[in-house]
Amino acid sequence: MIKYRELTNGLKILFVPSPSYSIHIVVASHYGFAHESDRSRQITHLVEHILALGGSKLFSSEIEMKRTLDRMSGGLSGETSANHVKFCLSLAKKEQNLGLNLIFDSLLNPIIDEQKIEKEKQSVASDLAKINDNMDLYTQFQIQRIIFEGHPYGWQIITPFNRIKNLRKSQIEWLAKRLMRPNHLVVVVAGSFDEEKAFSTIEKYFGKLKPMQGRVIPPFVLTQTKPKLVFEPRRAKQIAFSIGFPIFGFFDKDYYALSILKNIICGRQSSILDARLCCEKGLVYTIQTDRTHWRDAGYFEINAATWSRRNMWKIYKIVLDTIVELRETLISKDELDLAKVNLSNFTRRQFDDEEHVANFYAEQLIYYGTYVSLREYLREIKKVNRFDVRRVARRVFDFSHLNLHALGRVLPTDEEKILEMLKKYNGRK
Repeated sequence: MIKYRELTNGLKILFVPSPSYSIHIVVASHYGFAHESDRSRQITHLVEHILALGGSKLFSSEIEMKRTLDRMSGGLSGETSANHVKFCLSLAKKEQNLGLNLIFDSLLNPIIDEQKIEKEKQSVASDLAKINDNMDLYTQFQIQRIIFEGHPYGWQIITPFNRIKNLRKSQIEWLAKRLMRPNHLVVVVAGSFDEEKAFSTIEKYFGKLKPMQGRVIPPFVLTQTKPKLVFEPRRAKQIAFSIGFPIFGFFDKDYYALSILKNIICGRQSSILDARLCCEKGLVYTIQTDRTHWRDAGYFEINAATWSRRNMWKIYKIVLDTIVELRETLISKDELDLAKVNLSNFTRRQFDDEEHVANFYAEQLIYYGTYVSLREYLREIKKVNRFDVRRVARRVFDFSHLNLHALGRVLPTDEEKILEMLKKYNGRK
């Protein structure tokens, strides 16, 4: 049975037990790159790297910490997003005590010296270069920047290396403490564990920390009134693109209908776009959709890549035709039933993995201070009907809110062609 507990300083704790050989621990801080100032861009990403390298109370070096992780068959990792920084540890259940001490020592007693800072600056630079060189990933980051241009959600994790190079030790030490503000922290423990021992360890490390006020991200107000199109030339053998639309936060009434819509449009092997682009035409090897939700906003994206410019225009047309079809017509009952079965079974399978479980609850708690359980999620999915799917398609797929980023073998005239293509839809939103 899921159990929620809270320390007097505001730290939120969720225990999610399940019969398993392993434990997964998530510590999430409600601070991401959207909370940074323009001068300190990339500092959160750098601090996340440093905090995942071991603490001073248990280890004298990073390699000593990693050898301990190897003996535990565990792994410690970090992640930076617009709205949070997250640290995750997987380990065998018999190593609970050592694992909890390891991750908490690493986060609260980090080893921050000039040598480690310089080393991790190079690591972050390599991370950014990898994203920049991967055309699919790059377009996905860029579509977020385009949709939220002028708002902190649009600030990028992809930034020039000089931003990282100029960060100072004092800035890093300051943010390392800010990330561990207990009233902006969530700890989730999932798997097979001793709850009381885990709670005692959490209280020992975090119980004496004092609450601190954090920087508040201003609400996102959608002002876009026409499509935003960016065509970025790059010498490459393919063209990668992302089409994106701004959407709503996690607890919006249309969240579950959007889950079904995503599954229908491109969320399974027999989805509409998979069938039309891959199975019937062979225009792409894969096409995918993704969606991101924060407290008050988010975005929905469709991503693909192709080797031929002729194919690129065919893909654009099929994607736009599909969007119009979903806006104007009701999906069949069979299609709705298949989406519900596929999504429900896939979600249940994911919940066999403690890592997914811990992250599912941590992100809800960090954004909203509450959570929806797996049972509640599946119950809401079951309630969605065909009219809900069409309504959310009309709400999300508004052509005046369409955004496009294309990378590779593109031409200056491509923007004009896309705008002409959109006009043929008769001013349909």
